[in-house]
Amino acid sequence: LLPGVKAKPLDDEARRAVGARRDLEGLVITEVAPDSPYAGRLGPGMIVVEINQQPVSDLAGARSLIKPGRNLLILFLPGRGFSPLAI
Repeated sequence: LLPGVKAKPLDDEARRAVGARRDLEGLVITEVAPDSPYAGRLGPGMIVVEINQQPVSDLAGARSLIKPGRNLLILFLPGRGFSPLAI
């Protein structure tokens, strides 16, 4: 998804694992490399639901929404709710 960040589409198994609602769509972050520029800001179990005000549900679509410069992600943080993150 981003340099050093691995994600996969949110499916029923991933929803159960992170405690997400059944109607939530997005990409669940599965791994963040320690040397990633996003380490400490993104982590496994976080769900990316929007990038630059566009919903995401697959990796190809998400990658196409990321532009050079700043991007706005809307994350769902299990147990905490939705949160914006500028990257």
